[in-house]
Amino acid sequence: MLSRRAPHRGIIGCSFQTRPALVSAAVIFDRGSQTPSVTWLDALTDDAVLEMIERYGQAYAMRRSEDVAERRQWPEVLASITRQLWDLVMGPLLSSVPADRIVLIPSGILALLPLHAAWHDDTSAVTGRHYAIDDALITFAPSAQALRHTFAGTESAEPTMLAFYDPDPGLPNTRREVHDAVSWFSHGRELSRHEATLDTLCAELARYSVIHFSCHGSADLTDPLHSGLAAASDGTLTLARVLGQRLPHVRLASCLHARPRW
Repeated sequence: MLSRRAPHRGIIGCSFQTRPALVSAAVIFDRGSQTPSVTWLDALTDDAVLEMIERYGQAYAMRRSEDVAERRQWPEVLASITRQLWDLVMGPLLSSVPADRIVLIPSGILALLPLHAAWHDDTSAVTGRHYAIDDALITFAPSAQALRHTFAGTESAEPTMLAFYDPDPGLPNTRREVHDAVSWFSHGRELSRHEATLDTLCAELARYSVIHFSCHGSADLTDPLHSGLAAASDGTLTLARVLGQRLPHVRLASCLHARPRW
């Protein structure tokens, strides 16, 4: 599912429907209208999505192989899949409903694919590619219900940020990233993973409107509630624990939101 905020059209939502033998479509809901519209996605079938997922998973598993040829498959396959995603999904959607902000809510295994990185050839671009994120600010939400809850309450207070960083040598720029992020807010706090336990971390979450994590994380595809972030000194902040906090109107920012355990 996808929702969009356009400058003059308000919140727009699109629900993806995929079938092996039937035509797929995105049903578009405009917040300012009672009548939905439809964008047909003729080539977006279950078979097409499964084929991309299989290639994506195989290449991802080989990205750290000792074999140089196998390691090279990851960026090559990623480029191929994101190019395909433009033709199957993002290209038709961006053409049918122009907007400057998009919130993607893909369902099922479609959610494993990097829709925001879809691209097509563009000789005028420095990279030779025009990406979906060149057309709009693209973010993700877990469900339509969660997105509706977010828009139901508008924050009146000045936004505040709590930012966590991991001083792991393998993540050399996390402290700088967190410092820069906090500088955009009138009130913010920076915490190192070594300074926070799970209990103190959870106690702090409800006190801020924006939470930023700059650390390692993982997505457990067999047990999604055990997916989490290495943001505390004594364990992983799991999705189950975050959901248990019942946090109101919190925005989570991340660069890599799914490092799957295939």
